[in-house]
Amino acid sequence: MNDFHYSSSWYDTFMPKPSDDQTLNEVNFIVDHLPMSSYQTILDVCCGIGRHSINLAKKGYEVTGIDINQQALNQARAYMQSEGVKVNFLQKDMRKLSMLQGYYDAILSLWQSFGFFDQQTNERIVHQINQKLSPKGRFILDIFNQDFFVSHQGRYEFERRGIHITETKTIAEDRLTVQLKYHELTTQDTYSFQIFSPKEIMALIEKCGFMTLVKCTHFNALEQPSANHSRMQFVFEKNE
Repeated sequence: MNDFHYSSSWYDTFMPKPSDDQTLNEVNFIVDHLPMSSYQTILDVCCGIGRHSINLAKKGYEVTGIDINQQALNQARAYMQSEGVKVNFLQKDMRKLSMLQGYYDAILSLWQSFGFFDQQTNERIVHQINQKLSPKGRFILDIFNQDFFVSHQGRYEFERRGIHITETKTIAEDRLTVQLKYHELTTQDTYSFQIFSPKEIMALIEKCGFMTLVKCTHFNALEQPSANHSRMQFVFEKNE
């Protein structure tokens, strides 16, 4: 099992490029819900290769990106330099957010970067997110929708970026396990996440001191989460 971060094989195969339309659509969603008049400082938790952090910095936000994966951070810093912007990229464990200095107007957790741990640890992370936000700060979350994966378990074969992949997905209790075999790369990954329905994740986040402002899918505030779509997005606001 991977140690709570995505592998280089996963990044090379699945991650959209920083300049892709998909990335720009996601960034536009974030900007729409973080007007710069009220939200200048952003913490991107599990920032990966920095595709959101760097595009947000280009729009004028002051961004800190943290990730436990040094290889991903190296790519992020290289891309940052090529774009001529400044992001404070740090190698940090999301379980230790309270050790970061200062506070942020907004915190992001995107592309299924939440839920790697057991329920108690995941809840502690949300509490720390709340503690690191300024009053009325916002938390934007993008995660898998349990309602979709309940009916999409099993083994699948497909090709992505020239790589033949075998994917096996199973749900046991409240956890989704994904096994990936990259045939041409002769590598494989196993990931396990706590997985939530829309109601469950809202209950957890609200329990930790937030209110729900937006729930949607496809980074489109007008499109509600449904069992037909694998991912869902939320905008939460701190209750003070």
